Amino acid sequence: MALELSFTSQTFGYTFPAAYAKITEVAAHSSQSRIAVAYYANVQARVEGRSQVFQSTFPVDTTQLYGEIYAKAYEYLKTLPEFAGSVDVLGPLPAYNNLAFLQENGLALEPAPAVVEEEPVPEPTQAPAEA
Repeated sequence: MALELSFTSQTFGYTFPAAYAKITEVAAHSSQSRIAVAYYANVQARVEGRSQVFQSTFPVDTTQLYGEIYAKAYEYLKTLPEFAGSVDVLGPLPAYNNLAFLQENGLALEPAPAVVEEEPVPEPTQAPAEA
């Protein structure tokens, strides 16, 4: 899962209208936790394994993360002003985790060929010659 939103980068001075925000870490502690988020220009940038355009950390009260911690973390992010209007998206695998990508680029390991043991073929026997 990830969030899609309009994100303005102060570093680049550019607005990414369909930025892709992916939680990279949830560090849960007894009372105060944090959620680390990586921003990509868009979902395609994430799929292609491009660099993130920004990263940020958000503090959260640990009690808000009880249960499915990542689902709860995304729900919490959507309550923050930075994620207002964001929508849930299913996260694709980055290109380097995609089997088709790996095969196309000669990076996928091919399964070893099956070893078939053949039965030895008995030597033909010749009948003794008649005298």
